[in-house]
Amino acid sequence: MRKILSFFVIMLMSFSAMAEHHGGEKGAENADLHAAIKAFNDAYENNTVEKYFSLYAEDATVYFGGDARQDIPAYHELWTSVMAEGGGVELNEMSDAKVQVMPSGDVAISTAFITNRTRAPLLGNTTSAH
Repeated sequence: MRKILSFFVIMLMSFSAMAEHHGGEKGAENADLHAAIKAFNDAYENNTVEKYFSLYAEDATVYFGGDARQDIPAYHELWTSVMAEGGGVELNEMSDAKVQVMPSGDVAISTAFITNRTRAPLLGNTTSAH
């Protein structure tokens, strides 16, 4: 029993040491990563289109639900059009954000729950006289 318990304690210590080494959830060494995630969310939520798109990699591919994949220039064109027609984001609140940095240190995965509300583009004057 003592051997199993010791092994378990060593395993726990190893996982916490690994989390600390890779910055864990709020590691100081990943402050720039957390700042970039916040900037990305803020730019989207505040409808600052050019700032939002400046945070994407040029060769990124985006996918939204059942729609086809798009490259960034196509998504940028679509989003600029949506904004010009009166659409946009009204709310994009992140909660329970987690960041995992891979052991190599060159890849990170960010996940969060997002409460989102968007505004559809205005479709012109829909009133008519009878």
